[in-house]
Order: sequence, then structure tokens, then C-alpha cells
Amino acid sequence: MGLFGKSRADKEREARQAAFADQALALRLSWVGQDDTLRDTLGASSLVQPPPARLGNVMEGLRGTRLVTVFDQEWAPARRDPAFNPGHGIDDSEGTCALTLVSIKTVSGACPARPPFVLVPNLAAQLRGQFTGRLQGEGGLGELLAAGAQWLMAQYAGSGIGFPERPHFDEVYLLRGNDPRTLRGFFTPARLDHFLQRPGWIVESLEDRLLVSVTLDSWPPTRRPLTEKRSGADMPLPPEHLPALVEGALAIADCLERA
Repeated sequence: MGLFGKSRADKEREARQAAFADQALALRLSWVGQDDTLRDTLGASSLVQPPPARLGNVMEGLRGTRLVTVFDQEWAPARRDPAFNPGHGIDDSEGTCALTLVSIKTVSGACPARPPFVLVPNLAAQLRGQFTGRLQGEGGLGELLAAGAQWLMAQYAGSGIGFPERPHFDEVYLLRGNDPRTLRGFFTPARLDHFLQRPGWIVESLEDRLLVSVTLDSWPPTRRPLTEKRSGADMPLPPEHLPALVEGALAIADCLERA
């Protein structure tokens, strides 16, 4: 709280909360707001940051046999390597990051058989060759990439699982998991094509649920170059795009459940 009232960050947070509550009604989800038990419910995840990261703007409800939970995550980035900071975006004035996620859990009937994996956009491959001779310049990648791209490249650096029947898949997505042979069998050509036609999604398959998000750099309503710098004003995911995020996440769940 500043000397003359609420800070800009507090006002933006309150406005976002109000906008999320409105979207919950449109999405036929119940507005929860703050849920201190959510992190324990979600369990171990590479996408959910540990405390003191804040989980909020929670909305939840049933879609058929699935429990859908939407929430914001906000945390301070690790500053040890200034070239890489996590999240959809960083508000430089406040030094915080944010990520909007959808959790999908089957609560009625048999839980879908699905191996654990993480699927993220392969931003390194997309950027390859675009900045020849510039990556070692002043500021490094931190001067070239939007924050969401920085986080994905740092968190999931390296190579993914390849598919001979879709040789270009690993140029669009990185697929990680402990059992490559099982994942190659699970990701049928139809499932691979679903993601190839929809770049930019982030998916984590956990024991009892899916966690889904999307990179703003690939989000169709706000598509911009990966290298374009942005203020915190349009970060994280704009509330008006929540319906598309939820429907896209449910479409991914459908795709992964179909034979």
C-alpha cells in the first residue's frame, strides 16, 4: 500500500480478479478466488511453482465427467541468471511472473490410461538461425526473447522424443518422459497431428490429471514475434481469452483419451 492509496500492482490484481470472476460465470464455473489447499491437491508438477508462489483467481466446476480448475500462478523469478526468467511475462516494475493454468481431472468413471509426460513448444528450434551472431551480444538471450520464451527454453532445455512418422514434430514441440517407448506408442499420428496443427500449448500429464497452459507468443488472438518486448500490462493471459484456453485444454483432453 503506497502513501496515497493502493499501488498500481494492487489495482491491477483487483481488476484481474474481478474480470476472472466474470469469466467464471460465462464458463459455468464456480468462483473460488483464493484456495490455500490447491497446491496440495495438484501434487508434484514441473509447472506449479513451490511456495512462496501464489495461486489465486481460482474457478472450478464440472464439465461432463471432468473437474475443471482454472487458476493463476504468480511468483518472483529466480534472478541468478538474468537471461532466463519464468512465466507468461514479467512486470518489470514489480519483478513478478505469472502463468495461467487449467487442471482437468476425470472424477466419474475410469480414469484415462495416460503415461506421465511434459509437452512444451520447442522455441529453440523455432528461433534457430534467426539470430546468428547475436546470441553472444550484450544482454544475451535476455535482450532478445520475451519472458515466456525464456522460461520454456531454460526449464525444458535439450532435446525431446522424436517420431519417424512425423519427423518435424520435434521442431514444433519437445516431448519429455521417463519411458520414450511407451510415449511413442501413446502419441499416435492423430495425436501428433492435433498438436502440430495447434502450436504453442504446454501440457503436463500427471497421475490423476492434466495441467494445460499456452505460451502467449503462440496464442492466436495476441500473436506477436517471440522477440518482441512487452510490458506487464498484457501479462499474464488476458481474462477475455480464458474461454479459448479452457476449450483448447478440453480438446487436448479429448484427443488424449481417444484411441
